[in-house]
Amino acid sequence: MYKIWFHGTNQVSAESIIKNGFQVGTWLAQHLEDALAFGGDHIFEVVIDENKINNQEDAWQLYLLEEIGPELIISYRVFTLKTVLDKLE
Repeated sequence: MYKIWFHGTNQVSAESIIKNGFQVGTWLAQHLEDALAFGGDHIFEVVIDENKINNQEDAWQLYLLEEIGPELIISYRVFTLKTVLDKLE
């Protein structure tokens, strides 16, 4: 079974991922918000065979058990944060 997962990172790592794909042990998030919060604003959307990730049911994040090539990248986006309201300032 295949699912879509998200990976957040920085620009330098993103350039390597575009060329080489993902290494064993790379963490993936089930939700975009988690990838942004824990990984970085350079976000990859990747289609992954569930046999290539660890087998924790209902996990919000997973790690790769095998390398994943760049051909499985669905999208690569850079998100920017625009504060609209911050009552803490």
